[in-house]
Amino acid sequence: MDFVAQALKFLEIKSVSEEGNEEAINFLIPLFEQAGAKLVLQQVPHSLKEHNKRQYNLLAIFGDDLVDSRTKKGLLLAAPVDTSSPGNPVDWTELGGNPFAAKADKEFIYGAGAANSKLNFLAILQAASAFSRSRFQQPLYVAALSGGESVLAGCRYLIQSGAVNPKHVIVGRPTNLKLQNTEKAQMVFSLKISFVSVERDAQDFNAKVFLSSKGKGRHSAHPEAQKNALENVLFFLESLKKSQFESKLMSLQGAASLNRMPDAASAGIVIRSKDLDAIRDRFRSISANNRDMHFEMRLGGTGDRGVRLLPEEVYLAVKGIHEQVAAINEAMGPVRDEAFH
Repeated sequence: MDFVAQALKFLEIKSVSEEGNEEAINFLIPLFEQAGAKLVLQQVPHSLKEHNKRQYNLLAIFGDDLVDSRTKKGLLLAAPVDTSSPGNPVDWTELGGNPFAAKADKEFIYGAGAANSKLNFLAILQAASAFSRSRFQQPLYVAALSGGESVLAGCRYLIQSGAVNPKHVIVGRPTNLKLQNTEKAQMVFSLKISFVSVERDAQDFNAKVFLSSKGKGRHSAHPEAQKNALENVLFFLESLKKSQFESKLMSLQGAASLNRMPDAASAGIVIRSKDLDAIRDRFRSISANNRDMHFEMRLGGTGDRGVRLLPEEVYLAVKGIHEQVAAINEAMGPVRDEAFH
């Protein structure tokens, strides 16, 4: 197998967690068939509303495929083949803004999944293929899993299905070729703020202000995960709350995948037209002092039909949640585990 050529083809396949990994699994099937493996394809059920239902595990078996629930045997090599969202295309400078236009040079391979899941799994596949014609005293299992960048649904389903009962398991991760038995962890909280009324009349608030921020996409376990676009927008809104002119919130957007911090966020507010010069000055000041937050602002009128405003309690709830999460980060940030390389 020409590893680099196959790697480039694999990286060109979009397999973002939310969108499903079916095409990536279909790419792997003939490679395992050529290696003489017995294959088990599993469609992985889940209840995540934002995720496509086309989520699959592919289990390749070399050697004895009889599984006994009472006896652990063989070695399982496993790794996910989905990727997190590639984020802002402009950040992929080496690929001209297209994270799926994979390329290689003398030192590196570039593309979404190159630094983690996809190349990781191809290396496992190549290692297994090197021994594929050997006579195995114990079975060798290789599993391409779904949900590695969300809630590990594929891993859980593989275990619960009873399709494997290995004595040993090695999970492929980018560890610089060092064995480790721990990895960074993350806690994911899903919070819902509900309210029954939306203020429709902006009264004398007759100017719209739309604010946006861009940041670098980071894994939520990254030490600098706090520096994200939603954090930037909340920082700007709080500075407005402390100013002399009044504003009201229309919208707040900053969604991202489960394990990825928002690299784009926006907010819409309304102000009185007499305060336009003041907010322009405030924007220039904040932007100049925080260039890494990449703020942008545009203005507009409310029109004759008015606007829908969020109750003040919504912003207060978001602010309270933000403060609690910041406190957790501050408390847990200094914690280190020497077992992690």
